[in-house]
Amino acid sequence: MSQNAIENTQKSLIGAGFLFALCFLVSRPNLLALYEWLNLPQSNWRFAAQMVFICVAFVVLYPLLTKQTLASIGLRPFNSWNKNERHFLVIGVLVSNGCFLLLTSKWRRLLAFDDQILVIALVVVPMLCWGFFQEMVYRGLLQKTLSEKLGDTQGILISNLVFTFGTVHFHHYQYIAENLWHLKYFAFIFAAGLFFAWIYKRYNNLWLAGLFHGIGNVYLDSSNVAKALF
Repeated sequence: MSQNAIENTQKSLIGAGFLFALCFLVSRPNLLALYEWLNLPQSNWRFAAQMVFICVAFVVLYPLLTKQTLASIGLRPFNSWNKNERHFLVIGVLVSNGCFLLLTSKWRRLLAFDDQILVIALVVVPMLCWGFFQEMVYRGLLQKTLSEKLGDTQGILISNLVFTFGTVHFHHYQYIAENLWHLKYFAFIFAAGLFFAWIYKRYNNLWLAGLFHGIGNVYLDSSNVAKALF
């Protein structure tokens, strides 16, 4: 490897590390704590604006800080997808929606709200964005960087441990003191993270991992968000 290539790789790693730290700091739990500390007024649109903003910010900052294209982390245009990716998209969307419709009833609470357009705009779309953001950070950024340095197995394992027990899921810790059985949620999160990691490794497609993560968020978390907003 030439000296220029080594320097470019080092700059890319430094940029990736800085972006990860930035994403870690501005993740949803930390922003919510910041809002409370600043005593900012509550707004139904704040959550939606925040989710869209952090996704756009990542897409803009990643090429600037790492000197790599978005396609390098799997954000490729649809016309570049192969047949297997497109088949997996269709089958995966049908199966995941079918499973969630049958196995959970939380989504039904969204139907109780009068303005369904507002629910889609303020809850469903932001929850999809939140899933995409997590996949961009933990799979596209962290898993990719660690896998290139340490190998796929260690890269997937370490990034998934950070995903499971890191700041994104800090809110689960407060329930463990009350009920140790709540640890089951960490097991579920870790297993889900491995599934997203497999998708990313298998297809090198961040759109797929982000979409399925977002779908899970919509079915499992949207009702709680809607209840807080409305």
